Amino acid sequence: MSRQGTTNDLNFWIHKMYGTRNVEKLKKLYPVQKYNINGSSLTPSFWAADRIETDFAYYCGAHRTSFAFERGGGFPKNGDGFGDVDSISDNRKKHGVPVYQYRFATKAKTYSTVLHGDELPFVWLQNSHKSVKEQPYVADVMSTMWTNFARTGNPNKGIELPANTPRFPKYSGNQIYQFQEKMAVVKNVDRRRCGLMDKEWKREFGRCLPCTIEDKNCN
Repeated sequence: MSRQGTTNDLNFWIHKMYGTRNVEKLKKLYPVQKYNINGSSLTPSFWAADRIETDFAYYCGAHRTSFAFERGGGFPKNGDGFGDVDSISDNRKKHGVPVYQYRFATKAKTYSTVLHGDELPFVWLQNSHKSVKEQPYVADVMSTMWTNFARTGNPNKGIELPANTPRFPKYSGNQIYQFQEKMAVVKNVDRRRCGLMDKEWKREFGRCLPCTIEDKNCN
């Protein structure tokens, strides 16, 4: 998708990437007029395509993965929280693990949006990085939580966090920990857009995702 792409370019891109059946559906979920970003040299059509691809490859994918790890398998229905999955209690007891899901909402570069990987200077506490210098609290909390999780499996347990930092809750499907200048636990996360993405992922790529690690029929 060209950075100067038009509405016609967006229609063609959706057709090539997600099939003709989803062109109108995705245009309704991601209306171009919503992505008229002030000060951006890129077109609204480009930003709409960027948001679609971000949700498909990252945001909704993280939800599916978190769901499967926490539940010991399974697939969320319609992208709504935990959805409805039959016979999951035994899988959760046998295979489920604690999951902590976050969203990084602090720009690390001069772009008009947060990009994939922007959190890395904060994770590694790169004090020479301009954004880390400007936001040392974000870097301190993030690097500490990553270290704690690596050591203990719990981002809240281990090295003491800065005073008044909200605790990182376990994944529950409808809330997410947001790293920003003022840390926040965002509740009632809107995952409606993931409904279509989950269906397409399952249709095209997700044959093994609903399986458990003991399912020999996964291929």
